[in-house]
Amino acid sequence: MTVIGLDFDGVLADFYFKLRYEIGKHYNIQFDFNDIYHQDIRNLFCISEKEYKVLMNSVINTNDHFPIISGALRGFNYLKSRGYNINIITARHTVISAQKWLEENGFGDDISIYSTSKDNIPEVDYFLDDSPRKIANLISYIKQKAFLLSSIYNRNAFDLKNRYIRVSNWDNFIIELEKHIIDRVYIC
Repeated sequence: MTVIGLDFDGVLADFYFKLRYEIGKHYNIQFDFNDIYHQDIRNLFCISEKEYKVLMNSVINTNDHFPIISGALRGFNYLKSRGYNINIITARHTVISAQKWLEENGFGDDISIYSTSKDNIPEVDYFLDDSPRKIANLISYIKQKAFLLSSIYNRNAFDLKNRYIRVSNWDNFIIELEKHIIDRVYIC
């Protein structure tokens, strides 16, 4: 059975929408999507490690104002309908709010979720993430190919070791994934 690994934040749940909401709530400042152009939130907003932890805790431990990434639910359900085994692999230290979010947003409650900081990460055949660094860190767990979901903060990332295929959205991911699976079947 083919195993597909999916990141949570930035692939299923719109982390940056939620981050902008929480920044507005904590600091009474509104940011446009283009203002958050890389992942180093501490440097970008000149906040201390303590402030960062408070902000991130409010982002990942509450599920309000956390929309679904466009096409994610449809794509997720399509993968399930094709019989693929799906594992969520997240950098979150706790997966409880992610599990609750998945249930509340129609993804189901029978999904295996693994935290890169705590769990033994299972091998997957294919992996979709929005973080080139996480792909590089997990490459030994990816048996076939990784896919990078394009976003504003990874637009300038360069893949020195040909570790991923860049995809623009969920529909593009499904197309590229199935092309890769079909090519692999014909090669074998």
